Amino acid sequence: MQREADEFLRDTLQCYDDGAIEQADLAAYSLVLDQFHNAVVDRRAVIGGPATNLPRMRAG
Repeated sequence: MQREADEFLRDTLQCYDDGAIEQADLAAYSLVLDQFHNAVVDRRAVIGGPATNLPRMRAG
């Protein structure tokens, strides 16, 4: 799932670079990816896996 989220982020940024989406729309995508990241961290904490090796994503 993390690889899919990374691919989604790359595709989103490429669309932004191409002008297919506007800067204001990036906030919504950023929120979705941030929520996904938080869910992964929370899930790993519940199952006892390490969460420290996950990259932190910046919103905005």
